[in-house]
Amino acid sequence: MDENNDNTGIPEKVMPIIGQSADKVKLRLEQMIRDNIKPRMKVQMKSIKGWNKNGENNGDGFVILIRIPKSQFSTHMVSYKRSTRFFSRCSSGKFPLLYVDEIKNAFLASESLAEKVRNFRRKRLSIIIANEGPVLLRDSAKIILHIIPLHYFGQESNIDIHEIKDKSKNIQPFRWNLTTSYYNIDGILKSPKVESSPTEDSYVQIFRNGSIEYVDSFILKNGYIPCRKFIKDIIYAFSRSIDFYKALDVLPPIIVLLSLNQVKNIEFIFEDRYNTNRTKASLDRDNIILPDLLIEDLVKSPEELLRPLFDFVWQAGGLPRCDYYHPDGTLTIKL
Repeated sequence: MDENNDNTGIPEKVMPIIGQSADKVKLRLEQMIRDNIKPRMKVQMKSIKGWNKNGENNGDGFVILIRIPKSQFSTHMVSYKRSTRFFSRCSSGKFPLLYVDEIKNAFLASESLAEKVRNFRRKRLSIIIANEGPVLLRDSAKIILHIIPLHYFGQESNIDIHEIKDKSKNIQPFRWNLTTSYYNIDGILKSPKVESSPTEDSYVQIFRNGSIEYVDSFILKNGYIPCRKFIKDIIYAFSRSIDFYKALDVLPPIIVLLSLNQVKNIEFIFEDRYNTNRTKASLDRDNIILPDLLIEDLVKSPEELLRPLFDFVWQAGGLPRCDYYHPDGTLTIKL
């Protein structure tokens, strides 16, 4: 509280839990959050031991630190002891929504964010398909990967452009490790810039709100999907993007959008250490726009998180699932 008895959102003292198991307390809290908050929230918990009953760091008690990442929804319903209320958050903590108009506006804000993501994707795809993007691309089949952190998306504030350039050194276009970075109106552009060619094979555009656009027109140029390389390149791109977000302290949720352009009749090439097999499975349309993949936390490995994307691509070719995964969700190939 401040001098006016207003809640500042800053803790005033430590009140440790004594005489209980930290693991059991965390489990109980996770169950309460899971069962009583809708839509479901992903939280991160950590027990900090060594506190006494006076809040001094020299005892057998512990405190639970709970980190609540930004939700894709602007409001949540809490059901507890036969009471149901809607809450939202501000800089100084939570507050209840008491009126119908407040609740309605909160839901409209969530829908607005989802619509902004869809509009961003439509706009970028139309620019890329028309070959009006930041570089002139080879006229061939394209892989288009968008990674969008909701922490900044749709807000008026952006990440400092110089910080983006400084902390994105490991982000590279597919296939390339040596590229040149340029400032442009959208943010930072990375491109191989082959002087002898009027067109380029790939680029990465990092936007000022932290969204990342990978475009490649080389990997599929021969009329087939080289499955191992396709999987590896997308996982590498995603992993480097996550490292970039961690360096900027940008938390999930993150939306991953994969699209394929000019891919009608493109076939799948399945490779292992000894053989390369071309199947009769092929994509049946020119543009493949996969459903959004929402990443709510980063507990799982990148390959596990991205498996639904690869399953969607394989299913678009008439196959039941991506067969480069073991039943437990791990890859059958080494990255």
